[in-house]
Amino acid sequence: MILMALTSHVAIAVPAMFLGGAAWITSANTLSVSIQMGLPNWVRARGMSTYQMGIMGASASGAAIWGQIATWTDLTVSLGIAAVTGTIAMALANRWMPDHGHTDDLTPQRVLTPPTTDDAPDQGRVCVTIEYPIDPAKPRNSAI
Repeated sequence: MILMALTSHVAIAVPAMFLGGAAWITSANTLSVSIQMGLPNWVRARGMSTYQMGIMGASASGAAIWGQIATWTDLTVSLGIAAVTGTIAMALANRWMPDHGHTDDLTPQRVLTPPTTDDAPDQGRVCVTIEYPIDPAKPRNSAI
């Protein structure tokens, strides 16, 4: 970004944009894979939708903010400010959120065991029905 702020030569700007774009795509894909692998199966779809909303909202907000800063100043100043603040934010994130080298077990706890049977069917299709007893004294809309 700092190269883009300081140069007006195409021979410098094009490789800088290529490397910056490659770094952006690599970072976005790494974060996406990390989120998918870190979320337990039962909440992965919701977590990924929240992640996508967050990343797209941040991209749109960032574009609006930096576009406004470029309008108030000029392109060189806005790119320079973005490069400096991005470097500071990266350094602070690395300092405050170090990798401790351990992973948490995020698999859901199995409170209920699945039903089992000792009698295997001889042939044909199998239909398993599970019935849950409900206390009639408990109101239907009460919180659990």
